[in-house]
Amino acid sequence: MYLSRRRTPAPGRRAKWSASLAAGGLALTLLSGVVAEPAAAAPGTSQAGPGTATASAGRFVVYDNTAYRDVGLARYGAIPSNVVYEGYVAALNGRKRPGTELDLPPEAAYKDLVRKHASKPGPVVLDFESLYLTGTPDTAQRRLEKLEKFAQWAHEALPGKVIGFYGVLGNTAPRYYPLARQLARYVGAFFPTLYTFDDNRAAWRAKLVKDLEEAKAVDPGKPVYPYLWPQYHDGTPKSPQFLSAGHWSYELDTARRLVPGVVIWSGAWPVTDKGWITATERFMATIAKSPTATPSAPGATPTPHGALTQATGVSLVADSTATPDTDDDGSPRVTRLASTGGAALPIVLVAGGLLLAGAAVFATTRRRHRH
Repeated sequence: MYLSRRRTPAPGRRAKWSASLAAGGLALTLLSGVVAEPAAAAPGTSQAGPGTATASAGRFVVYDNTAYRDVGLARYGAIPSNVVYEGYVAALNGRKRPGTELDLPPEAAYKDLVRKHASKPGPVVLDFESLYLTGTPDTAQRRLEKLEKFAQWAHEALPGKVIGFYGVLGNTAPRYYPLARQLARYVGAFFPTLYTFDDNRAAWRAKLVKDLEEAKAVDPGKPVYPYLWPQYHDGTPKSPQFLSAGHWSYELDTARRLVPGVVIWSGAWPVTDKGWITATERFMATIAKSPTATPSAPGATPTPHGALTQATGVSLVADSTATPDTDDDGSPRVTRLASTGGAALPIVLVAGGLLLAGAAVFATTRRRHRH
């Protein structure tokens, strides 16, 4: 029986063809490695070195700075945090009240005070409201120098703790942003106040957006953790009523879309309405179920005096459990990256590369057998 032979390329052409297949397979394999490498870092993570304040990948964080009786948000997953009030520091100078402007106390006494009020795992927030960067240029400059010293001493007393100032962001005149930028070198995060004065949700959200714009102008690398309070502010018609569960949920959900976390604060008052607690528990449960991380509190290392932090920006990552912001209020829409597509592309490239490489080996082996 006569078996017809398929026409094959000449030996020189076969060698070139095999080499081309092998090269193509190698190129695809290498290309898949290049494409796959960026996917190794989760969105919102930082590769900044030691000594920098970074926004690490993690779930939306809720800090508990409440003093309610018989209420502990830690049971729902909130992280207890610390605050140093102005009155405590004024007392170090022999004053019962801060007076018109807080003065620097003895360094050793201040450091002992800060350590005493920093036993909880969360950040340490310095609440020195008489030192906001306002007033005349001389006044603002004097206050800046005090705030810098307070922050520096706090870092020395509490190495490794995140230090920040309550309310400075949001209460700084635009003309003093250069001073705020100097102060930002000494803090790991911003803690503006975002309390509720009435039921105008649009105005509340506008205040949050304004604070974020100020943070971007001062130091876009610093995360922002607004202070929330589940009661209406003092001096308002509804004070001291508790926010409804729906209103409180709106504030938590809105904050979750725009910032990496919040601080819930309160004084030592009795809780007469527990609707906000139920809403908080539900919110924390939603966070716990979220498969996609959002930026959380950085494990910031205090920077040395006069050194600039090299902090990374906070990334907003879509959350599959968060309700899409469809309100006509200018809310940003964050598109979730296709996790399957991002992971499948490198796999396809690797498979294609291996197939081409295998074909090249097969062709070479077949040629050798025939000769």
